[in-house]
Amino acid sequence: MLDLQLDDQDVPRAALPAPAKRLAQGLHCGEFLLAFQFQWARQIIEQFELVPVPRAPSWMLGAVNANGLIVPVVDLDNYFSQRAAPAQLQRGQRLLLGGLVAEDADNALAVVFTQTPTQLDYHPQPIALPDALPARLQEVCVAVAFDDLGRSYIEIDLAKLMDAMSAELSVI
Repeated sequence: MLDLQLDDQDVPRAALPAPAKRLAQGLHCGEFLLAFQFQWARQIIEQFELVPVPRAPSWMLGAVNANGLIVPVVDLDNYFSQRAAPAQLQRGQRLLLGGLVAEDADNALAVVFTQTPTQLDYHPQPIALPDALPARLQEVCVAVAFDDLGRSYIEIDLAKLMDAMSAELSVI
């Protein structure tokens, strides 16, 4: 699991305005702790039937029928680590369904995760060593969120993530 530290800057903390407080859903996605804004996160799905997608990239597990809408399922651990081996659904994994606006599935995505989700109520902090993150994660990370136990979650810019995934899928 990645452990991120706050960026040590020469600027005194009192001189910096406090960032606006945010709410997010914190998830364990393989080796990454990721934060997804509550406005995006819609539903946690515990039981689902995964349908394979032919010729899909290694990070796409397949698709599910969620409330009558076909939604792609992705393994962000595999996506960010850029593993060539296809992602496999593991026992006990669940889905965070997000991006649904009304009955529109165009921007919907299901992210596979393990363990219990964590509600994050936090002030975003800068990422100390963004170059230490995998390249794909660097492109979509926004800030760091800390839970009550001091664990650091990487806040994801979901618009950038969806754009990056769509760009990769468009060349298949």
